[in-house]
Parts: sequence; structure tokens; C-alpha cells
Amino acid sequence: MLVRKEKREESEIANDGWTYFVKGKKLFAKYRDDLSPEHIEEIENYLRKAIELSPGLWAPHYYLGSLFYLTERYSDAKAEFETALKKKEDNEPTKYYLDKIRRKESIYLFPLNLDDVMVITSDPVLLNHALIEWFENTLRGLIQKVLEAEYKEDWWWEGISGDVKAEYGKRSQKCLKEERNLPQLYFLDFDHYKTIIHKNQKIFSPVLQDLKERGTRIEALESIRNSIMHCRGQYLSDERVSRLKESCAELQKIVEKHKKGGNSF
Repeated sequence: MLVRKEKREESEIANDGWTYFVKGKKLFAKYRDDLSPEHIEEIENYLRKAIELSPGLWAPHYYLGSLFYLTERYSDAKAEFETALKKKEDNEPTKYYLDKIRRKESIYLFPLNLDDVMVITSDPVLLNHALIEWFENTLRGLIQKVLEAEYKEDWWWEGISGDVKAEYGKRSQKCLKEERNLPQLYFLDFDHYKTIIHKNQKIFSPVLQDLKERGTRIEALESIRNSIMHCRGQYLSDERVSRLKESCAELQKIVEKHKKGGNSF
């Protein structure tokens, strides 16, 4: 009787998706920094088996997505993360990685380098639109990278104040269907960027140096930004257009130095 019971228990374990998931998760943690082809295959096999036996589990999809992300299989990673999110909608780590993948995909939608933006069009009004879009998106990217370096996947929860998160919540509820998967910072205003930087002065100081001066420049640029984005840009003075271009050039230098691991000027 005891032998039969042990065999039955072994059979139940063999058909338990959670058991395979736990094995795959442990291997992922063990080999995360040493993902040879053999290790990747072994981890993937365990996680695939877990999904096969227990299709309702979300966690195997998340770890498969993480495995693919680390090995730069971004399309496969995105599919697994999206499946995990469907099964567990409030999973912030999954949203975090999807955000990173979407930002990688957005590289092909708009120039990352200021020089490339400057040659988009010879029309000065349209160029101003392109410049302010480049500036705001580049500033968003810089802010998120600095926060991620400090707080990792908890950057939104640790680095953003409650009132700013609340504003994001209100705006994201009213967004277009096509905007639903955009990063959180895309729903904020210029003054929110200044608030975020001020809240995290310690980690932004090495990047931006004089935070008070940078805050003042962001404030000065906000009125120019609003004029352009509300279709009044054709009335801007040469002085204000020059300030926009100078601000873009400064931000480009800051981003380049940050990428190299150095401080700003």
C-alpha cells in the first residue's frame, strides 16, 4: 500500500505545472548571469512544461519573458509578458518590462539624435514641432533611466510622488485606445518633470549639476512648448526659437554624458 501511495504522489508531482515552474524559476535565478545555450534550453523546457500542465498560471509566462528579454529575443519576450499580464493585470514587474520593450520599439518611430531631427524638414514651424517633441521625449527617457538606475523596476513607485501618480491615473483613464500601453511619463506635464527631479535631487544632481538652473530652464521652455503644441508656434520670436534649439543641444550633451557614465557640464 505504501509503495502504491508513493507512486501515486510521484505521478501527481509529474503532472503538476507548479512543480515544473518552481524548477524553472530556480534555474533562472541560478544561471541568470550565465545564460549559456544549454541553460536557456533547460529553463525554457521547464517553463514550457509548466504552462502545458497548468495553463492558468501567469508566472511561467513572466519568467519566460524575462529569459527572452535577457537574451534579446524581444518579440518573444513581449508575447510572454502580454500573456502574463492578461492572466494577472496588476503585475507591475510585467508592465515594467513591457514598457522597456515598447521604448526599444519606439526607436524606429522617431529620431533619437538631435542632428537627425534638424534635417526632418526645412519648414520652420514643422521643425519647431519636431524639436519640442524630441526634447520632451528625450527628457522623459533620461528621467526614467536615472530613476531605474536607482530604484530598478520600482522606479515608478519609489521615485514618483503621490500627487503626480494621481495625475497620471486621471489622465490614463481618459486616453485613446492607442495610448493605453504608453509609458507613465507620457501622461505628465512639464511641471511634473521638475517635481520628479526635485523629489530625487540626490540622484539627479550628478546628471544635471545645477538643479535650480535646470528647473528654471524647463519652466522657461514650458511656455514655448505650449505655444508650439497649441498651434501658435508661427508667432514665436527668433529669440524663443533660439532658446528652444539651445535647450535641445544642451539636453543632447547631458544624455550623451550620462550614457558614458560621466556627469553633466
